[in-house]
Order: sequence, then C-alpha cells, then structure tokens
Amino acid sequence: AVVDVQAIGCDMLACSPYKFFGPHSGMLFGRRDLLASLPVDHLDCQTDQLPCEENCHMSRWELGTQNYEALAGVAAAVDYI
Repeated sequence: AVVDVQAIGCDMLACSPYKFFGPHSGMLFGRRDLLASLPVDHLDCQTDQLPCEENCHMSRWELGTQNYEALAGVAAAVDYI
C-alpha cells in the first residue's frame, strides 16, 4: 500500500524491508526541515548537508559507498509486493 506521508502528517517513517522478503536493510523517511535540524556525528570525509546535487546525493548520515546490492534488493521486493 502507498503511504502518503504528507496526508498523515508524518515526521519520520522507518521500514525494515526484510519484513516483506527484502534484504536486511533499513529505510528512513524524515521531513527535510526535521532532518536538517538534527545534530549528526560525522567523519571528516562527509559534508554536513542533506543529499543534493553538489554532494552527489550523499546524506550526512551515510558512511562511504552505499550498499547498492541491498538497494536493488529493496527495490525488487517493493516491486514484487
């Protein structure tokens, strides 16, 4: 089912794809203004920004290379259901 986060006034939404036959990964939605206001410990190689074109869409919470295999598995599981 589709979750309309704006319609329900959702601040944050977390999901575990392995609950619907996906890989052991996690997904998190957060309102942009809320995410921008949260303090984050980070490494020197990260920026302190939310994903954008200038930082190659990397989040300040991501450490290094993303797990593309898990992302592909999550997308396939979502397509399946």
